[in-house]
Amino acid sequence: MSSTQQQSYCPRCRVWTYYVPGNNHYKFCDEILLPLNSMGEPVRPPKQSALLAIVIMAHPKRRTMAENLAKTLECPIVWDEKNHLWDTCSRAWKHGAAIGSEWVLVLQDDAIPTSDFRAKAEAFIQAHNDKDHMIAFYTGNQSASRITAAQKSGKDHFEAGFIFNEVAICMKAEHIGNMVRWCDEREAKNDQYITQWMRLAKLKCLHTIPSLVDHNEGESIYRANEGRPNPTEARKAFLYEK
Repeated sequence: MSSTQQQSYCPRCRVWTYYVPGNNHYKFCDEILLPLNSMGEPVRPPKQSALLAIVIMAHPKRRTMAENLAKTLECPIVWDEKNHLWDTCSRAWKHGAAIGSEWVLVLQDDAIPTSDFRAKAEAFIQAHNDKDHMIAFYTGNQSASRITAAQKSGKDHFEAGFIFNEVAICMKAEHIGNMVRWCDEREAKNDQYITQWMRLAKLKCLHTIPSLVDHNEGESIYRANEGRPNPTEARKAFLYEK
């Protein structure tokens, strides 16, 4: 969050938003809708660090896996309620934005984070917080050549105009309202629409080297819902720091 922004409650829209001084209204109105208590007051998610909020998007079929992940990372879970990937994904991003951190990371329920994940993730963000971009903490075998080339050059990431997998995506909270709105207007079915929005927003994605998240291989719930087979290629990080 920049020094010119503060998180406030908008009584007109009944949402927590970022207020930008000098503007007539709030930047995230009608985007971050929080549940209300019995008194009609908004219930804010518990705060995390000022730099990074982590949220897990999860399907009930993976309850044990998701709850173990949440316990390890001390972060909330947003559950699938409609058997619909984008519905769960969009609510996870909104929940993350409402926490009030500068950056938000949405993890899928089959993510396997490295040890001391938050410290390593925040160190990477701080090292590259001088410009606007997105971050992928997981990259699979399809990017092996890019990873190898960047590694030989001594880099801790490679930059691309594409998100190769959505297992662990991170972006600045200030972008979430526009991203969710754009995807909703196009009736998004999955989180792959985020790449399309990213390109239109003229952002790049930094893919960390090594990946700080691996992928727990298993049946793809949403592919099964659509009657599609699981991918034949291994869905594991090409280079992973345990």
